[in-house]
Amino acid sequence: MNKIYKKLWFRIVLILLVVFGILYWLGIIGFWVSDIKGYLKDWSDNRYMQSLEDKSAELERLYKEDIYGGDTPEETLSLFIKALENKDLELASKYYIIEKQDEALETLRNMSNLDFYIKLLNSEKEGYRVVNDYMYNIDFYLDGEQVNVEEFILNQETNKWKILEL
Repeated sequence: MNKIYKKLWFRIVLILLVVFGILYWLGIIGFWVSDIKGYLKDWSDNRYMQSLEDKSAELERLYKEDIYGGDTPEETLSLFIKALENKDLELASKYYIIEKQDEALETLRNMSNLDFYIKLLNSEKEGYRVVNDYMYNIDFYLDGEQVNVEEFILNQETNKWKILEL
């Protein structure tokens, strides 16, 4: 009987050791997995930040090289209207801020009432500064009613005024 109890106790102790060993190992693995997750998150965050920094540097470079626009918002508007009248939509889109140029080109290409838009831009207008010296709005009027607002912003890298909104 003693031998049976010894074998039973030995098996119980062995099973307990194996169970505790597995639990200990899983605990270590749990910490290790947690460390790996943290490392992957940090790596992903760093990659995202680097991507943003690269895009920001590229945008800054594009703004420094941007030659399109006038010395005043009115001059930019005049250049924009002239490009539209010449049906040079690609050039007209260059008078928008860099981030909106592709969208502007697409909008201008799909505009079914381009002649009316040109007429509107040539109508009575009133310009004024907004918030600071870098923002400017021009309101357009037809028959005494305000019908459109074009927003302009100064490209501080080149001191050229750009159209901000479509």
